[in-house]
Amino acid sequence: YRDKRLTINGEQVSVVADGKYDYVDPGLVFISTQRFQETLAGHRHAIIVRAEIPTVQLGGVQQFPFRDNCAYNDSGFSCTVPAGHYFAMGDNRDDSLDSRTQLQIRDGMGVIRLRDELGWYVPAENLVGRAEFIFFSHDPSAAGWLEPWKWPQAIRWNRFFKGIH
Repeated sequence: YRDKRLTINGEQVSVVADGKYDYVDPGLVFISTQRFQETLAGHRHAIIVRAEIPTVQLGGVQQFPFRDNCAYNDSGFSCTVPAGHYFAMGDNRDDSLDSRTQLQIRDGMGVIRLRDELGWYVPAENLVGRAEFIFFSHDPSAAGWLEPWKWPQAIRWNRFFKGIH
């Protein structure tokens, strides 16, 4: 992912501008950004790119399993995904918790904990089927999994049972 463009096996993925996209982020900040249609393996899907966020924040790059497979600079990064693993990337290219980040989990007391064994590359044995729709979505900054009394305010109703193409 360099200069806000995804490249897979040396080929840039095709993207076409698809208008403006507005949303409210988990911190209740209104975001207005550009939406694109991207084509991967013959399937088109929407992505958003936020011009105001750097492609990579070099100060935030940490050690992680297979870190030596990646090269980082101001324009972005490239990684060679290890055999038997997959790289997962969110549709909000500049603000997603995906294979580029260490997974953070909120514990029962509401404290964010880093999980070294989660995030980064996904081992093939962890993939067990195809996702067809979003069953449940909540804002993790508003309520942790062990804080069910806060769930009603944290539920992302607009994503419930949304089909995945």
